[in-house]
Amino acid sequence: MNDYAAEGPRDETWFGAGVRKVHRTVATIMNGLTDCGSPLSGLSRPIPSAEWLERHPSMCDERRRPMFLLVAARKD
Repeated sequence: MNDYAAEGPRDETWFGAGVRKVHRTVATIMNGLTDCGSPLSGLSRPIPSAEWLERHPSMCDERRRPMFLLVAARKD
């Protein structure tokens, strides 16, 4: 991942042109949730299986770093 520490909007081509992502570091996401008192109830960093990558060889870099961060939290 390039410029991991640089947070903010990023315009990219991701499954199509003109996609705007808003990048945050893991620390920013986690601290934002805990600072507002939201208890965390789950965390996952899915990694594609070898079988999936066989069907999508252009995505081979997705094993180098997680594609997504999934966070579950509650609002009390």
